[in-house]
Amino acid sequence: MKGVADKEFLIVAGQPKAGSTSVFEWLSEHPEFRPSRIKEARFFLDADYPVPSGPRFDGANLSRYLDLFPEGQGRILLDASPDYMFCARAAEITELLPKARLLLLRRDPVERLISWYRYAAQRGFLPRGSSFDDFMEAQQSPPASPDLPVWRRAADQNRFDHYAAPLLEVFGARAKVIDFNDLRKRPEDVTKDICRFVGANPRYLDGFEFVTHNASTGQASGKISRLYYKLRADAAYRLPLSAKQMALLRPISRFVRRGLSTKSPLVERPIIDDTAAAQIRRLASE
Repeated sequence: MKGVADKEFLIVAGQPKAGSTSVFEWLSEHPEFRPSRIKEARFFLDADYPVPSGPRFDGANLSRYLDLFPEGQGRILLDASPDYMFCARAAEITELLPKARLLLLRRDPVERLISWYRYAAQRGFLPRGSSFDDFMEAQQSPPASPDLPVWRRAADQNRFDHYAAPLLEVFGARAKVIDFNDLRKRPEDVTKDICRFVGANPRYLDGFEFVTHNASTGQASGKISRLYYKLRADAAYRLPLSAKQMALLRPISRFVRRGLSTKSPLVERPIIDDTAAAQIRRLASE
């Protein structure tokens, strides 16, 4: 396991729908970073956390973590798995990977739930025509069962301070919090600051076009889309693709995803009144 512990890592965690895909894609273009084969390596999730993944850390298989990264020149291995923040196992990263740094992303609770609602509709988690109120009625906080789907944990996972505190305590100066609004308004400045945080040269990003990735379009997807996402994840976790092959496949994957949702009905952005917004923010602070 020494070979793993000697390597540098940037672990991007925090709230889903808070910009982790954009951060991952932008840093993947930096020559000092080596991104995982699939954006969410998910190696340090708890054993019962209900999302698909490849191998997970079981206390004795740390060397398998490297299998999730293609061979390449980048010295900083990049893993963007937001759900680490909600798993007790992630606190062990600081001892297992002493050169790892942690980035936690956070977003305004109301805007994040709106994004989650549209994403849930886009991916077919919600029945066609479901409203934002329907989405909120399906939420559970805290989750009543370890099998509860992640989209039904969206409101609970708004509690950033509650879930981030244990990780911030163990990582100390090796952890950094990034706000989604800062990332959205000043993507170049924030991404270059991340580079400085991990000791990478920010000048490699001079002139880079910071295009947003994985924004919730609200385009409802069908069975073909869901099948595509499943096959794509299975292939990324199991096939030993090289860094060059992964780089070639990324734009193809983005093109296919756009094509699958283009002709689907649009899920409108819901209007949240001040009372409901205040309630969402209050629950997020608990």
